[in-house]
Amino acid sequence: MTLLRRLIFQNLIWRVLFYISVLVQNIFIARYFLAAHSGSLFFLANFFALLLVFFSFCLETGMGYYLASDRISAGKLTLFSIVWSLLIGLICTLTMGILFKLSSVDISKSNFAFISLTFIIGNLLITYFSALFYAKRNFITPYVILIIVNIGVVALIPMAKVNVYQSIFESSFAKIYFSSFLIQGLLLFAIFSFKYVSVRTVAILTRSELKLLMIYSVWAFATSLISFLLFRIDYWFVNKYCSPVELGNYIQTSKIVQIFLVLPSIFSSTVFPLIAGGATNQMKDVIQTLSRIIFFVTSCFCLIGLLFGHWLFPAIFGSGFNLMHMVFVLLVPGMLIFCSISPITAYFAGRKILHVNFVASLIALLITLAGNIIFVPIYKIAGAAIISSLGYIVYAFMLMRYFVKETQSTYSGFFFLKASDLLWMRHFVSKQVRRQI
Repeated sequence: MTLLRRLIFQNLIWRVLFYISVLVQNIFIARYFLAAHSGSLFFLANFFALLLVFFSFCLETGMGYYLASDRISAGKLTLFSIVWSLLIGLICTLTMGILFKLSSVDISKSNFAFISLTFIIGNLLITYFSALFYAKRNFITPYVILIIVNIGVVALIPMAKVNVYQSIFESSFAKIYFSSFLIQGLLLFAIFSFKYVSVRTVAILTRSELKLLMIYSVWAFATSLISFLLFRIDYWFVNKYCSPVELGNYIQTSKIVQIFLVLPSIFSSTVFPLIAGGATNQMKDVIQTLSRIIFFVTSCFCLIGLLFGHWLFPAIFGSGFNLMHMVFVLLVPGMLIFCSISPITAYFAGRKILHVNFVASLIALLITLAGNIIFVPIYKIAGAAIISSLGYIVYAFMLMRYFVKETQSTYSGFFFLKASDLLWMRHFVSKQVRRQI
């Protein structure tokens, strides 16, 4: 528990700072480029993110698992990450014409080629080397790099304002924004290699190691693809049936929701390497404690958004974002329950019980897809938000059902805070603050 608390505190501070930098970046983009332009920018990024699910094959989960358990060396995984990223870059180049047609955005082919390659290769490097850093229980270095580059992007935004009648992708900022991901990825690769890799350990994966990596990752890939569609398929329906301003409001609200996922993702990324390293029995005892704490803390922040969001969101992002509060209110129920079960997903992944996440995601996706087809054309972004929230709830309760059955625990144990939880939090914070001082 002492190690877990120390890692959570270390992860918490830097993850919060990272998401603050992302939030500031989003605010600047929203205010300078307004709802319609910023919505187009983030919609294209979402299209690339879908491609990344396929291209990455979720290999980072296998890399993190086998590095944390010392079954594959850092040198081999580093070489594999670079070769795979370059191979994907080559595939993108050869299929650029097809990708351009699928993107459905107002952009020239030359700009699309530059933007897609920098974003995709950069994010592959970020994904793989962040996972390798986490497997080494180093949660600070990746965030420092990401934060510094994000701040640099924010500093350049005022110099690249786009004309209201011009596509944002024709502005210099689009290239700056998408290039920043490649810069982050290259820095992560360079620093990880310097810190953890020696020349003599750099080698090609053996056939058995590659087989292990692929077998582990195939379930993670299937689950990741289904989960991605579950959480973002509504973007395509909103883009098709709603105005650019509504799309901008909806995507920006979704990004706010992602900020609320900071605490759950911290616990998950901290718990996973410990479980993968063999601490399963100990982790089983604290999963519900972490879930209750997440539910309580997230509820407090959601309450602020519910009470003050109607004027707070437009005040922060600009007057064109006056629809954000309505979307936020409708997303809150599903978001709260989804946040609370985040430690369970890490628990199952660390134990290699990956089919549970997959089945839960698939059923929730089918419900979400059917709901979007029926309701978004009629109820627009309100319908999309309600259906998304319902999908999150279905996904969460399916995972809870499996966990409760396996551990003989209760559903209420995920939500109702206990006095011992408050003592745990107080002891955790005070001890870690003293350690840092």
